[in-house]
Amino acid sequence: MTTDLRARIRAALAAELFASEALYCGRDWTAWAIGTMTEDDFSRFTDDDDRTDAVTDAVMAEVAPLLTAVTGLAGLLRRDAEKLRAEYETDAAAGVDLAASKLDDIIRQHTGE
Repeated sequence: MTTDLRARIRAALAAELFASEALYCGRDWTAWAIGTMTEDDFSRFTDDDDRTDAVTDAVMAEVAPLLTAVTGLAGLLRRDAEKLRAEYETDAAAGVDLAASKLDDIIRQHTGE
């Protein structure tokens, strides 16, 4: 996955987490059950780059297979367009080419490639 996409996702997450003043608890939740957890156990999410990176990595892990699938689909469409051209000597492949181009545009828009 591209560095550009990861940076954009991280920036969006950080902005949203900052705006919502999201907090995370740095202690094990069992402390809550035994009554030893205090306000000091919570920190602003955006004050911890490691936390923001961890959430970004989790999002990227979900997004990567989708972009890989879309990229593969664009390749299959291009291959099928070539087959149509070769087998039928027709302009019917133009629609398949257009679909592949649209997928390429979507990929570039979201990955910066």
